[in-house]
Amino acid sequence: KLFYNGDIQQIADENIRTLYQVVGKETLKGSGLKGGLLPVFECGEQALKRYYENHPNSIDYGSTLESIINYYVATEASIFVGVSRSSYSTDIWTQRYYQGKGNENYEYTQEGIKKVTNG
Repeated sequence: KLFYNGDIQQIADENIRTLYQVVGKETLKGSGLKGGLLPVFECGEQALKRYYENHPNSIDYGSTLESIINYYVATEASIFVGVSRSSYSTDIWTQRYYQGKGNENYEYTQEGIKKVTNG
């Protein structure tokens, strides 16, 4: 089954409010899918930037730590929407499957958002 904007509008609205709260509305301009109309949630970079600003003597592990934060945010989310042929999305879908969250894995396609089959 495919899900379109009307079917998941409430979830999308909540996600955008959360995005704006966590990373700030200005940060999202021009990023994401569909020319920036659908922001992509990545908080690792912003969270660590704020941390390092407050702790300037801390060791900077670069983008590896940012990626780890984003990975765990995605695996712990109620719903995850990934893209096909992405090793990152596949890793998250698999991890979520083994956590018992496989029923809430979705894939963003040109036709819309569809549920990922388990197995």
